[in-house]
Amino acid sequence: MKKLLIVTAILLVAFSAQATRIGMFADADGTLCNLDYAAFAPQMTYVSILVDQDEFPNGITAAEFKIDNYFPDNGGGMVTVTATSQVVIGAMATDFSIAWAEPQTAAVVQIATLTSVGFTADWIGADHVMTIMAGDDCSCIVVTDENFLQYQPSGSTFTWNCSVDCDCPEPVTANENLNWTSLKALY
Repeated sequence: MKKLLIVTAILLVAFSAQATRIGMFADADGTLCNLDYAAFAPQMTYVSILVDQDEFPNGITAAEFKIDNYFPDNGGGMVTVTATSQVVIGAMATDFSIAWAEPQTAAVVQIATLTSVGFTADWIGADHVMTIMAGDDCSCIVVTDENFLQYQPSGSTFTWNCSVDCDCPEPVTANENLNWTSLKALY
C-alpha cells in the first residue's frame, strides 16, 4: 500500500507540473525578479509569460491574472501600463485580461511594460513583493492555447528593494522520461 501511495504521488507531481508561468521581471528576457527602487527615475518592469514550448507548440492567444500587492496607491508615484495588444480588459491590481489576434509563439511573451515613477523616496518600501495570482473577477490565472482552451500556469513573484535572496524561481517541469514502466522498475 505504501508503494502505491508513493507511486501515485510521483505520478501526480510528474503530470501536474506546469512549466508555463506568468511573472513580472526587471528585464525583457524574464530572468531578473527584483529591482531597487529609485525615486524620480522612470523604471521599467515587464509582465511576461514564460511559455513551455512543449505545452504550447502553436502559441498562446490570451491570459488572465492579477498582480497582488501592486504598486502603492498613495499618491507617492504613478505607473503607466503599455500592453502588447489593444484587446485588454481590467486593471493589473484586480483582474487583467489580454488577448492577441494571432497566437504568440515566442518562449517569452510580453504582456505589458510597466513604467513606474516615484515622487517620494519611500513610495516602495523594502522587500515589497508583488505576486502574479488569480484575478478577483474570474478567481483564475489562465493562459489559452491557439484553440482557446484554458490552462492554469503558475505565477511568480517580483521583489522591490530586496534584502534577502530574491533569485527567480526555476520553472517546474515534468520528467519527460517518466512513464508507468519506469516507475514499476523502481520497485
